[in-house]
Amino acid sequence: MFCDQDDVWLPEKVEETYKAMQKTESLNPDTPILIHTDLQVTDEKLNLLHPSYWAYQHIDPNYDSLNRLLIQNVITGCTAMINHPLAEITNEIPKTVIMHDWWIGLAAAAFGRIEALPLSSVSYRQHGKNDTGATAYNLAAITARAFSLFSFSFDKYTRQARSFLKVFGDRLDEEQKELLEAFISIENSSWLKGKMTLAKYRFLKQHWMRNIGLFLCK
Repeated sequence: MFCDQDDVWLPEKVEETYKAMQKTESLNPDTPILIHTDLQVTDEKLNLLHPSYWAYQHIDPNYDSLNRLLIQNVITGCTAMINHPLAEITNEIPKTVIMHDWWIGLAAAAFGRIEALPLSSVSYRQHGKNDTGATAYNLAAITARAFSLFSFSFDKYTRQARSFLKVFGDRLDEEQKELLEAFISIENSSWLKGKMTLAKYRFLKQHWMRNIGLFLCK
């Protein structure tokens, strides 16, 4: 379990996540597995802002297939537990990755299983200095971000995808390789071809406004 944050673990976090891991491992022996949970969003003094980070951000954690994870991470590292097979294949994380939890999630999606436990197991403190942080995904937030829609860039996404293809190329099946190569190609494709690739492989984010950013960017 990852413990590199100033958030507060709730009492049932370890036990319930471990139970879910044991159950998933029993059904999938020798398989790389990642279990993750929801969070409750709080201020710096741990006053509750929202009981569910997933609802707060309009995130459905079940959109965790490789094509969806390439464009949007749904895993929050401080809630995650990974088993030994997954730890073995992700023990070295390239500097080009966006976030460690994202990279590990991609590996779990490609080679194993991801299970989302509908439990808020962490108080996710918001104090203005968070490395990532949580902002309510509502009309006000969408309006505030509207002008950034046209400046969306695939740079960081394709760098991560290239690294994933380089590191795991010999483990990937042909369909997965095609998926990654198609995703990487978007950055240097024409506007129309890039959008056709997004649609063909369903490289989609969650919520219509996020996808407007994808389809309108250059």
